[in-house]
Formats: sequence, structure tokens, C-alpha cells
Amino acid sequence: VLVPEGDWGTRVLAAFEDQLQQGGGHVIDVARYRQGVSDQSESIARLMGMTESEERHRALTSVLGTRTVFEARRRGDIDVVFLGARSQDARVLLPQFRFYRAGGLPHYATALAYDGKPDPELTGLRFCDIPFMLDAQGVWAQERALAARLPAAAAYPRLYALGRDAYDLAVALQRGFLRVGDGYTGAIGRLEWIGSSVLARRLDCAELRASGLVPTALP
Repeated sequence: VLVPEGDWGTRVLAAFEDQLQQGGGHVIDVARYRQGVSDQSESIARLMGMTESEERHRALTSVLGTRTVFEARRRGDIDVVFLGARSQDARVLLPQFRFYRAGGLPHYATALAYDGKPDPELTGLRFCDIPFMLDAQGVWAQERALAARLPAAAAYPRLYALGRDAYDLAVALQRGFLRVGDGYTGAIGRLEWIGSSVLARRLDCAELRASGLVPTALP
């Protein structure tokens, strides 16, 4: 797990670790990075076990008294990499993970790693997000293009989607169109009114590939 320093990183780590433990997994190691700093090679090398691999080689060289052919290997007890990062940081961190032999591992992130602009540097990244952001050609994509003409909506598309759905739901409640158990497919996900003023929500998940966003299911 690699998350940024500060409160947001702490909350993301706590939420991820809690969900992982509920699913029977556990976090192997954690590192924090300073946002806006491009070179995070030291932290990533340590997470991948490359630092320990190099230290073992130096110790072996010292014992043998001669130089040996060596290729650092990452640790073998990692199943996935989780990256807590906003898009500008994810673009520089993901290539560094690949450099340190993590290219064969699934990489997961929060939705904030995707700003709506596919990037080759983010290829292979998996995340869950609202339909308004993931839709490539349907009605949400069309509405997103129209909303982008508004400066505020272009800067904060997810907040725009939230406000849009909130208005629709408020109108439906006021007119008595929404009852317990009813579902609503909105810009922010598939919603269900479960009572006591509580809405359950399901997001869509996708993987960024060279061809664009590809729908995927989390394990």
C-alpha cells in the first residue's frame, strides 16, 4: 500500500485495510509519500522488497569476496498493489512500480486516480467510480460533455453528478414516487432506498487499458 502523507491518506489507508480484513486479506506493508514529489523510488523499492534483495547481494558479495551476476527480485508475498493517489501523482507513481518489478501485479486505486482523461502511464490501473465518469459513449458520456461547458462542472464532475442525482431524488421523494426497496439508476451509481433516510449505492469498476476503459469486476 502506498498512500500520501496527511489526513486523506490516513483515512484511505484505514478504509482499505478495514475492507481487506473483512474479505480475509491483510496489508503486507505500507509506505507514505509526499504529494507533488515525483521521485518515490526509495519508498517503492522498499515496498517491493528490492532494497532487501540488494542488501542480500551485497552481503553475499562481501562473504565471497568477488562480484557476482545479480538481478534484484521483488518480494513474492504480494498479491496486489493499492495506490492512494490523485491523478497527477498516479501518473508518476505507477511507472515507478513497474520499474521495480511490480508490472505483473494487479494495481488498484481510488476513483481520484482517474480524472476522465485516459493516459498510457495509467494502463492497467483498476478502480471503481460513478457511471458519470466511466461511461464512454452512452447517455452519461453525452451529459458529461454538455456539463463540461460549465466551468464548475468541468472542474468537479463528480460533485456535479452528485448534485444532479440529489435533485432528482428530492423531487421523487417530495412527490411520493420513491418508496423503500425502490431502485434508481443515477449518475453516481445504482441507488436503492432502504429506509430510515438511507440510500445504498453500488459503483461500477473498470480497468484502464490502451484501448480505453474496460468494465471489470473486483475479485
